[in-house]
Amino acid sequence: MPRSTPLFLSLLAGSLAAECSDAGICRLAPREPVDSEHAWSLGASLGIAAGAETTDVVYQTLTPRVGWRSTSGLRLSAEVPLISLSGPVGDASGVGDALIWGEQVVASGDWGELGVQLGARLPTGNDNARPGLPQAYQLGLGPADMLAGIGWWRDGYSAGVAYALAGGANNLAGTNLERGDDLVLRAGYSHSIAAYTAGLQVVVVSRLAESSVQTPTGRATVSKSDGVQLNLRPSLAWQAAPAWRVDLALALPMLKRDNDVDGLTRRFAGDLGLTVGF
Repeated sequence: MPRSTPLFLSLLAGSLAAECSDAGICRLAPREPVDSEHAWSLGASLGIAAGAETTDVVYQTLTPRVGWRSTSGLRLSAEVPLISLSGPVGDASGVGDALIWGEQVVASGDWGELGVQLGARLPTGNDNARPGLPQAYQLGLGPADMLAGIGWWRDGYSAGVAYALAGGANNLAGTNLERGDDLVLRAGYSHSIAAYTAGLQVVVVSRLAESSVQTPTGRATVSKSDGVQLNLRPSLAWQAAPAWRVDLALALPMLKRDNDVDGLTRRFAGDLGLTVGF
């Protein structure tokens, strides 16, 4: 496998379409082409996730994505999830929020490689798809978030820190939710045997400020909507052919925030993907 493959595999579970208790920063690291022979990659993944016990919403996603890499260490990627969700009081389906991001390797040596990552969550999903229902029933989160991070990797080991700058209050009728910013720390390891690569990543997401909602008397913060979440993310990849790869990833929240007003908490999630390079 190429030298850059361990970075992708260690961050693979971060591409789950609806897993992390944040607005996209867990998916900041771009997907890479299948190998160094191919500059372009096309892929799609099927995902399923269950929301917080308080809402009991089930999410099914189909996420097409495209990626490109240069010989100078630049990687670009974009994805747009198609979401179908259902819960005890309603359902919705349609386009979710798109994600675009890039990574540039800025230094390398015997100690590994260091990359700078930039991206954005774009408001392509309807944040008022089901007026009167909680945020967990909406297809989008609202105004764009800006994402930035730094990643390191070497011989299957990886680590990183990232920040999501929230875009402001959304248009959900009667709520106009405004989320706090997110800080993410991650560390992982992957190991290859023949055509298979297994990985495990630990991701800590810290919501730095409580969310706020609109009330008849003005904006009010939502108690216990900040705090820390910890996720474990096992993954398995099969290099079926030089240009084809199959990926399986799971997300297992070990620690969740107390209040799920933003609708992003997940009890579990899984993702099965296929990627082709050309």
